[in-house]
Amino acid sequence: MKAILMSLMLVAGTTLSAQLETGNILINVDYEMGFGYSQSGSIDGEDIPDEVFDMSDVSSGLVRVDAQYQVADAISAGLVGRFGSFTTSYDDADLDDDKTNVTEVGVEARYSLVNTESINVFVGPSFGISNTKADEIPSGEDEDDYKTSGTFYQIAAGGQFFLNELFGLNLRVGYGGHSGKQDLDSFDDQGNETTVEAKSSLSGIEVGFGVSVKL
Repeated sequence: MKAILMSLMLVAGTTLSAQLETGNILINVDYEMGFGYSQSGSIDGEDIPDEVFDMSDVSSGLVRVDAQYQVADAISAGLVGRFGSFTTSYDDADLDDDKTNVTEVGVEARYSLVNTESINVFVGPSFGISNTKADEIPSGEDEDDYKTSGTFYQIAAGGQFFLNELFGLNLRVGYGGHSGKQDLDSFDDQGNETTVEAKSSLSGIEVGFGVSVKL
């Protein structure tokens, strides 16, 4: 009888360890949409009037990939990457939409409010570096004038709903911001060539959905 009990305990312990090990790393792939962005910016330290931004709206479509490592029962941390584009639509029907490609890489932390074999509900921040480039650059223009480098952040809540031990579905809702800066060619009051620093920022609601894989 002792031998049987010991065998059962050993099997149970082995199964539990395997479950914890396969759930320690989580890969998530989402499609993320952003809307309702507020815009701001400055050129050479002077704020751009809000009226300029009121004439356009910005939306985004990003593919988001992150890998989370479960460092504790309710805490995970990992890396995140996002790539896609921002689209600026103008109130003036004669103006075409502008598309800007974006690549972002950063880190993320999550705190699990609910963490079981079938569901994980979490909250947490992510932040990192952001680089953009205009989708279309006019012929003869300086390419650097159409690039920005900066940062991004997002505070989100969401959940994974697992269909089995390996695969699940994702849903996340967050508030995110993106900022960038660039040096633009200009002229000073004497007509000499110079550069000015331009800064821009966006912030708004971002919603994502996708799939999860446990490793």
